[in-house]
Amino acid sequence: MRKGFRNACKRAGVPNEIISYDTRHLHATSALNNGADLASVSAILGHASTKMTADQYYHVQKNEKIRAVNLLPPL
Repeated sequence: MRKGFRNACKRAGVPNEIISYDTRHLHATSALNNGADLASVSAILGHASTKMTADQYYHVQKNEKIRAVNLLPPL
């Protein structure tokens, strides 16, 4: 599978060497960044728990802290 994926990337003109796991990570982080539910992403990835997904992918949520602060009521 790795060899086939690598050959497909070469034929597609992908300039950097990537592995199939990179596409999984891209999918998960893109889904979370676009507002997908953590539990749904966790189920799609086949993780045993949302904690596993959060530990693996939620650290890349750059806007989550800002969004959390903006949810606070004004003082």
